[in-house]
Amino acid sequence: METHKDILLWLKSVSRKNGLPQRLSYKNVSLWWFDEFPLSVFITDILRNKRGESAYDIAKKYVYKLPLLVTLYFLVKAVAIFILGKLLTGSHTIKSNGLPKIMAVSYTGLWRPHPQLEGRERIRTQDVILGDILTSLRNIHFDLVALYTDSSLFIDLKTIVEKNSAERGLWKPIETYLTFGIIKTAFSASRRYKKEWNKLQNSQEFISSLNYKGIPLFDSLKDYLRTIFEQNTFERVLLIELMERAIEVEKPVLILVAGEGLSLGKAAVIVGKLKRIPTLAVQHGNLNPNYPEPLHIKDEISARIAPEYCPLPDKTAVYGPWTKKVLIQDCNYPEGTVVVTGQPRYDILAKADKIFSKDEFCLRYGLNPNNKIALICTENLPIFEENTFFLRAILKVFKELPEVQVVIKPHQFEKGKWYERIAKEEKASALILPKKFNTYLSMYACNVMLAFFSTTITEALILNKPVVVVNLTGRPDPMPYVESGVAVGAYKQEDIASAIKDILYNKDVGQKLAQARKEFVYEHAYIQDGHATKRVTELVKQMLGSKHINDR
Repeated sequence: METHKDILLWLKSVSRKNGLPQRLSYKNVSLWWFDEFPLSVFITDILRNKRGESAYDIAKKYVYKLPLLVTLYFLVKAVAIFILGKLLTGSHTIKSNGLPKIMAVSYTGLWRPHPQLEGRERIRTQDVILGDILTSLRNIHFDLVALYTDSSLFIDLKTIVEKNSAERGLWKPIETYLTFGIIKTAFSASRRYKKEWNKLQNSQEFISSLNYKGIPLFDSLKDYLRTIFEQNTFERVLLIELMERAIEVEKPVLILVAGEGLSLGKAAVIVGKLKRIPTLAVQHGNLNPNYPEPLHIKDEISARIAPEYCPLPDKTAVYGPWTKKVLIQDCNYPEGTVVVTGQPRYDILAKADKIFSKDEFCLRYGLNPNNKIALICTENLPIFEENTFFLRAILKVFKELPEVQVVIKPHQFEKGKWYERIAKEEKASALILPKKFNTYLSMYACNVMLAFFSTTITEALILNKPVVVVNLTGRPDPMPYVESGVAVGAYKQEDIASAIKDILYNKDVGQKLAQARKEFVYEHAYIQDGHATKRVTELVKQMLGSKHINDR
């Protein structure tokens, strides 16, 4: 089976041959870098015949056939959030105090409940990637402004209002910097790219180049490619222009980014390069070598600003030495740009015994603390059928283990409540937690956790919890949990029951897993001393140097 990495490298070759980065050039930086990875995922699914009706066919029927409507959707949403943002932030405007200003960039999807070690609140809703870092920077007297874009399909009004009130005007939607001139610029640019697409789709050379090992792909890709040139460019240019204006207004000395691979994060890195403002990205999820979003070849990495080069953050703070190795050796990041700090949101796990209580969790949800608890974490996989198969297969197994209490924690980005339907169909007596429930609370209480590849597995290992990796896709494990000996793997439905029983009832298996955890946690999450936030803060100070730091 072709790996996603193979297909991404093939796409890079095709894009260079046809000059796609140059055709999508904007201010001497290419918009191609926004869409290259999502397009490679799309191609991978087509080649595997896995693109289901829930994603591809609906998009093809509606989105691809109505390009102007989609552009208007982006515009109407931006204008609506602009108005909402102005109404909300008007009463909470933070005046400049003359201190060096850090600009943070994030997403509504990262606004979630997070445990607190100090203060009255046991759980506080905050940005789970940047929240503790911003508090640390404020404590050493940096001025702050935090920008975000709404990652929901429509408008996440609840989160926008929450962010404004909880942080006293610190957080602003990026759309609050919108002007008529920015809208006009975005429309003008998208019209220019539409002309480029018209040239490409009539080029026999281009059509012939979209042939993967004898499989012609142009007919399958032409609608997607058209959206890149005609629709996506409007949103990309809009975000770049919004970031430029935000920087002109706020005058930051550094940009702190969560999600540098997502649209606003990429725009922030691009504008940081153009304006010569240092950018620091904080790793926000596991890095999968078989699904390598940040993969670059050497020819597309340079300090120069040009369409053929993909702008990277000046520094990237990563979980552990393993991630640093992958970024440098496999993804061709310059060695000095990757710094191991650990993950700030894991700082709380170093003090888990002081914060979490299995008895309290069980009392709250009607569970028996003396019985075994199995936690199932769903994954929000791109192919919907794989999500349902994953959960259904596990729930079937627990019918054979009635003594085990089952808890389901849905991924925070799950669409709808399909997991409730599956649990009902399987007649499973499972506790289903809310999507935004803090996973650490249930993880601390469980005796075994079942998941596929997400960061929740690393978090469980930090908490010394045994894990079953359930991978029923037929593809290689995205992360080396089983390979490293820290988890038991189940690759067929009939293997799940024995894997669970080994962990719950076989002491030898439990001891072997425990012995392997310490080294794995260090490699993938660094030192668990509760000081990752401090290390990121120190990295900010190092990047700024003496010019903006006076014994902070």
